[in-house]
Amino acid sequence: MKTTLSSQVRRTLNYIADQINDLPVSAPLPPVWEIRKALGVSQLSVQKACDLLENQGKIVRKPRKGIFVSDHTQNGDFAIVVLPELLGPTASPYYALACNALVERIHGHRPNCDVKMHFGKVASPNSLFQPPTDLTVPTVAAKLRGVFSFHPLHEIGDVAQSLKRSGIPTIMLKEMGSAEADYSVAFDKGGAIQKYMAALAQSGCRSVGVLGIVSFEKDGGFALHAPLVKAAREAGLEIRQEWMPVSTGVTVTTDKIGYEHFLQLWKQTEKPDGIVVLDDVACRGVLRGCLQFGVDLPGDIQLVTHANRHVELPYHKPITRVEFDTDEQAYHAVDLAIKFLRGQASPEKHILLSGKLIQGETTQTLKVRFKSKDEQAYTGNFNLF
Repeated sequence: MKTTLSSQVRRTLNYIADQINDLPVSAPLPPVWEIRKALGVSQLSVQKACDLLENQGKIVRKPRKGIFVSDHTQNGDFAIVVLPELLGPTASPYYALACNALVERIHGHRPNCDVKMHFGKVASPNSLFQPPTDLTVPTVAAKLRGVFSFHPLHEIGDVAQSLKRSGIPTIMLKEMGSAEADYSVAFDKGGAIQKYMAALAQSGCRSVGVLGIVSFEKDGGFALHAPLVKAAREAGLEIRQEWMPVSTGVTVTTDKIGYEHFLQLWKQTEKPDGIVVLDDVACRGVLRGCLQFGVDLPGDIQLVTHANRHVELPYHKPITRVEFDTDEQAYHAVDLAIKFLRGQASPEKHILLSGKLIQGETTQTLKVRFKSKDEQAYTGNFNLF
């Protein structure tokens, strides 16, 4: 329920706010009697105005000492917005890892700040995600210092614009257009696709299939083939649509999807030399299929997958993978928020983080010939990664 302030409280609030803007952190504000005398208001009005400003983290009241300007960036709340399904036991560990990394990083910078989870929901059929509207409630927004979101906040209820008008930075944790988010720190999925394809091509593959392609939209998904086809062809690999199964109407990727995609691929008469798995959870299902049907990696087919740093995949051999680091993402995301609160300009507002290609035993190590500067040939094991 919206609270209506009396004219006396509003005048007092504006008066003290103006004083705060002109003073450094920790500077004393005029005592209560002086404010009452300057404005001709009651002590109760000053008390209510100070209560509001203290809740916003803008002042601190010290018994027998007075009222002081507070560094509001040192207290208050940070919000993390995520679908609750993505923190469940069957979801990718990425979301839990990223949330924990954000909490640790925030508390490292701002030990007096609280971090609160805000859960949105799928808003079918017109939107992928409905942001939590409690972010715009005045009592909540007054204490917010920053919002980190795994999902777009601009689609319903104008949440993103409301936060922007309130001076609250929102950092997206996925790739977004500049019109959709002022700040973002995301993993470079396009660059990862190129690394997957290059790893297989340099391991001797001539053809590739892609597993773990999902789409929220029931009639979508096949549009996702285009960047995969482009990257495969640039790497000199043959790729076919039947080697790229798609699951549609999916909110959370599961290992069952990976298993089903593997079965669709493996039952075909003609199979590719290598496979790329776009999701670590889907990869669990693919690996389960390989073990069930006695498929040897890399003897029968080579495999490279997406992975999260510090998360092992259930296989008896080290897996060739592109690893992404949630600690690095949290570092940059919190740094953007802190710089915004300090009024510091950030040289980069949209940061793309590269994954690291780790050579495992699910792709071949080739022998190639190198030539030195004097053109003398050298033959050795080739392990580029």
